[in-house]
Amino acid sequence: MSSKTFSVICVYNDAEVLREYLLEGLRSQVCGHELVLVDNSRGAFTSAAAALNSGADKASGEYLVFAHQDVMMLGDDWLARAE
Repeated sequence: MSSKTFSVICVYNDAEVLREYLLEGLRSQVCGHELVLVDNSRGAFTSAAAALNSGADKASGEYLVFAHQDVMMLGDDWLARAE
């Protein structure tokens, strides 16, 4: 399988929380992935669906994983096990 099977899409409004949780957990993943970040800190999107769809439009992975900014991956093999 491709090393970019997963596109992890996150709409965020707090960069510090994003760095502390989701990005920290993704950093240790053993499975390759694409990260698609959608910054909504200025309220550019009128709904969560519009923001998530924007991220999905930019994604190129076989599987789309929508994750909130405060999600921490459980273990460094979470994506590999999902695959």
